Amino acid sequence: MQTISLAYLARLILGLLLLSATSSPLRAAPTTSSVQPAEVSNFALLDHQGRLHELRRSGGQAVVLFFTANGCPIARQSVGKLQALREKYSAQGVSVFLVNSSAGDDRESINKEAYELKAWHLPVLKDDTQGVARHLQVRRTGEAIAISTTDWSIFYRGAIDDQMVEGAQKPTPTELYLENAILDHLAGKPIRQARSVARGCLIHLDGGEGPDAAPVSYAKEIAPLLEAKCVQCHSKGNIGSWAMTGHTKVKAMASMIEEVVLTRRMPPWDADPQIGKFANDSALTVTQAQTLLRWVNQGALRGEGEDPLATAQRELAEEGLRESEERGRSLIRRAAYGIYRDITERKAAEDQLLHFAVRDELTGLANRALFRDLISRSIGRGKRRDDYHCAVLVLDIDRFKVANESLGH
Repeated sequence: MQTISLAYLARLILGLLLLSATSSPLRAAPTTSSVQPAEVSNFALLDHQGRLHELRRSGGQAVVLFFTANGCPIARQSVGKLQALREKYSAQGVSVFLVNSSAGDDRESINKEAYELKAWHLPVLKDDTQGVARHLQVRRTGEAIAISTTDWSIFYRGAIDDQMVEGAQKPTPTELYLENAILDHLAGKPIRQARSVARGCLIHLDGGEGPDAAPVSYAKEIAPLLEAKCVQCHSKGNIGSWAMTGHTKVKAMASMIEEVVLTRRMPPWDADPQIGKFANDSALTVTQAQTLLRWVNQGALRGEGEDPLATAQRELAEEGLRESEERGRSLIRRAAYGIYRDITERKAAEDQLLHFAVRDELTGLANRALFRDLISRSIGRGKRRDDYHCAVLVLDIDRFKVANESLGH
């Protein structure tokens, strides 16, 4: 009877495993991100030439985001492929953007690299706060994310193709993952491979004030930041659509806070940070925005310590009550006879009625009645004073009718 050595048996098993691996169909490799949002939040970023791009104003059928960084070899080698995809599918409603989330790159250096790569026509969006990378759970350059404009869901994420392998690259790609996914999406077919592994440089996420993994303190970091930048408008009786009365309310609005920061709607400051210094700048610094977004992504936790926002609201209420009492005592002292009655609630109700009479209930913005009143006053003042002039600035806002009919009055 013929015997088989252990070494021969081991080689036989290894050969069978290799044969099985090469002959089995290609399966979608796990993505570099374990979790991805069911719906991609809207965001707005400036490109390397200072132009603003908003995700949900892209139109078309799909938006492709490719994450890059200056000097990353894989990202540099992918630029030509992305240019070709843009030229080939832009007429079919596919927008292609590069996204730079590297804290070490600025607009000037990104612009310089774009010219070196002869890709100045390909928009490179600067994710200054790294909020988009954090929201999409991107941790490496070289990752492409394809988003459907129908429901803003991700239908593909991973590498552009299979040319890059661990520690090397093939002469030419054999699987065009991204292009195949785009073709399937445009044709309304199921995506044949929705995920693959992206090979690229690690993106270091800067946590703002403190390491990225460290918990953010609501009491020590977030509440003072909101009090300095937001509470002035977002308090009772002011123009903000809701009042930041404490952690419970702020946490309930945390996802909305993330969206308005990513879309650059809040704080309301649209000046280009690359051009000059401005007095009374209400914008969040990059560090402040990173800290706020990190807190939201950590679950907007309450943590330890007293709630500064709730304390501030109580102090404002107590101060108003003291002023009312002092005014009442002053009236009693000066009058020969009088009756003091606390009408704080009635006055508050009157003030609220007056506010809603001249302002939109949802947005808090002035309505036509208040606008006409202010115009009449200005015209009258101009007739009485030669040194007084007034003007009306008319802003033509695209698609405002849709927003006004669905959100405003």
